Amino acid sequence: MDEYDLWDLEDDGWGKRPWPGMDHTGGRKPSQYHPAIGREIVRGVLEGHTVREIAAWEDMPSYATIFHWLKKQDDFAWRYQAARRGLARGKVQARESRRKAKAFWPKHRAAIYGGRWWVSGRRSTYEREVAMAFCERIRRGETVTSICARKGMPSQKALYAWLRREPEFRAAYVAARDEWLEILQDRAMAVEYRILSLHSVPAIRAVQKEADRLWGEIGRRTAKTYRTGCV
Repeated sequence: MDEYDLWDLEDDGWGKRPWPGMDHTGGRKPSQYHPAIGREIVRGVLEGHTVREIAAWEDMPSYATIFHWLKKQDDFAWRYQAARRGLARGKVQARESRRKAKAFWPKHRAAIYGGRWWVSGRRSTYEREVAMAFCERIRRGETVTSICARKGMPSQKALYAWLRREPEFRAAYVAARDEWLEILQDRAMAVEYRILSLHSVPAIRAVQKEADRLWGEIGRRTAKTYRTGCV
């Protein structure tokens, strides 16, 4: 099956309603994951809904449970991430198409009716050396906001203009962000592995809290548009 061909799945058990209702009462209980619920979540993502919106639907798991499933259910995680990559790639391709169309029509009209097709405007602020230094800071774990606040770095507006218009920078930015996310994932898994050697409930809770913090940071640092699959 192609990575982005996620929806021709009528015969594999995905999306078959009704699925068991979610038990939202407190307390420890077995996992309530069901492939059909995973399919519905992925479908919601593809339709443009946020995870919080999906979690508010009837018979859907909580926001926290969805992200827990993403760590524990490999098949669901694969489909979810593939959907995210497909959406990101679609956004970038649509923006590139609009940019090319915008550049084409002035030339086309000028060829037919004569006259100058270009208009003078502000020159691009893109500098390759600055762009690569920006990516190096991303690779070391700095946030976009903190980097853009530094002297000599582009503003956030300029940054996203560079990402739209400069394929070289876009590829370097995505690669740098992926490298940092891999480091965070290794740290989170190493922290979770420490739980196996602990016997004190307070110690286990403290370590789990740190792991949850790292997984939360991974979620926040994972871009919705400029990510793996968009370049």
